[in-house]
Amino acid sequence: MTNRYHTTGGQRRYRTLLRIILSMTGVAFMVQFLIRVFGFGAVDYRNLNEGVRAKVTTAQGESLWYEYINLPSLDSGDVIDFYIQLPERPYEGRNALCFYQYHSEITVYCGGKVLYTIGKELTAENVMYGNELCVVPLADEYWGKEIRVHVRQMEGTASSHFTFFRAMRLKDARLYPMIGARLAFVFYGVMMILAVWLLVIAVINQISQKTVPPAMIQIALFSLCISVWQFGFRRLFYIMTMDTRFCALAEYYSLYLAPVPLFVYLGEIKRRKRHKRIYYSMAFVFGAVFCAEIIADLKFHIHLIRFESLEHTMFFIAGCLVMWIELFVPERITDRQNRTIRGAILIAIALILSQLVFLVIKEVVDDKKVIGILQTMNLPSLAVAIFITAVIMSVNEMAISVIRKSAADEQLRIMALTDELTGMPNRRYCEARLRELQPTDSYSIVFLDVDGLKVTNDVHGHDTGDELIRCTAEVICEAFCFERGFFGRWGGDEFLVVCANEQEAEAFAENLAVSESRFNRRGEKPFRLSISCGIAGNDPQNGKTAEEIRKEADRKMYEQKKQRHRERSEKEDIINQTGV
Repeated sequence: MTNRYHTTGGQRRYRTLLRIILSMTGVAFMVQFLIRVFGFGAVDYRNLNEGVRAKVTTAQGESLWYEYINLPSLDSGDVIDFYIQLPERPYEGRNALCFYQYHSEITVYCGGKVLYTIGKELTAENVMYGNELCVVPLADEYWGKEIRVHVRQMEGTASSHFTFFRAMRLKDARLYPMIGARLAFVFYGVMMILAVWLLVIAVINQISQKTVPPAMIQIALFSLCISVWQFGFRRLFYIMTMDTRFCALAEYYSLYLAPVPLFVYLGEIKRRKRHKRIYYSMAFVFGAVFCAEIIADLKFHIHLIRFESLEHTMFFIAGCLVMWIELFVPERITDRQNRTIRGAILIAIALILSQLVFLVIKEVVDDKKVIGILQTMNLPSLAVAIFITAVIMSVNEMAISVIRKSAADEQLRIMALTDELTGMPNRRYCEARLRELQPTDSYSIVFLDVDGLKVTNDVHGHDTGDELIRCTAEVICEAFCFERGFFGRWGGDEFLVVCANEQEAEAFAENLAVSESRFNRRGEKPFRLSISCGIAGNDPQNGKTAEEIRKEADRKMYEQKKQRHRERSEKEDIINQTGV
């Protein structure tokens, strides 16, 4: 039997899954609605895919014609020629043909004339080709004719060359990646900004020596990696820069690096040492392989694409291992934000593993409809969207938790430095401030003592004695009206005031006498205020420590206290003798 205070692990996972799905659906609907209302990223285009013919020539010289939707994957050295019948000029002004390709040299012909080429300069520089966005400006004379797009696969294996050929205004061509991806642009853009913001917050907290949850840093790094990967994969970086090398490296670097902070995070939240070691070992392996790949790319020109099969294999093995640990060896996680993110990670890994299986299926089936569905299926993007929603939910909870903890820590710090009876700074605070004073500084210390506290306690009780201390603190606060310096309760019936110089210390003593007299004239309490004080200043030419100055002020205060005591005794003797 369960109640609201006791739920099973299955119920918690179900609720976590439900929260993620509902939140993702709600956020996606709201963002999509706003995008449509405000027309964000909207661009005119004409789809040219219908009627495209494709001729594939393998590296061995074999040639076959294919229907466009049923294109095979290509290996290094294979060639594909797309034949596209252009319509009449679709828009006023200059128009362009836009499409994208992976890891290829691309040349566009009309008849025997070369209209556009990309990739050959990358071959000459021996750098990776990556995800190439092609914007081909076409003069009016070429619209209405057939053109040929010649694509030579230069590196990599089993690369898909399915693309969308679209006619657009040249001035809008850079927005080609936004077609069908406006929601993705907002999602991953927000994720990228959020991840950077979390890292900045973490750095600021580290500098200010505040506690930063390790999970926050790891999740921020992982979120940054996957959002950069999605921006590169979807060619969204081309909206900001046409640097092909940057877009290629951003996609592959972020994808290959992403598992490192992910597995460190999973290791952080595990309690069992065996599971911690497994996750940390996986993070180390992915990190070491990533470093080796970077060195191979930069120094030996062995490009990152050549490690794609290795990375996919590692992803598959690591994903299966994570699913086994998290599903079949469950462990109670008390933090709600960690439960949310872990649930999203499990869903995301399951979708990515499914995508890897679908890639294999696509290569062995012949059904055109099945191939068409698998060709357009993008489960990793759905996985990332789910994870983004979970991170936004978790970060909100994490931020609230951090704010509450910081507020609690600040409250404890204030309480530790505040006198409970008077509400003014206590001795610990005063000692810390005194330690900051140097022998070369110019300042004066006023040491104060309440006269007659013992008599008040004996005659009226300790509650009235406490009231005497509180009233003394109020009078001191009223008399201190300077921009620099500080004051506090030193302990018992003693108080300490530090002023910027001797003139301010004398002014404070005068203000104190006026405030004391004003309080006594009101006669609202069963006691009269009498405060003895001693003033000692530091001479920067013959500087002393703050403790030495304080002791000197303490000595002068007791001299004044003794003097007042003698004066009161003499006055009482005169009264007793004269009877007046």
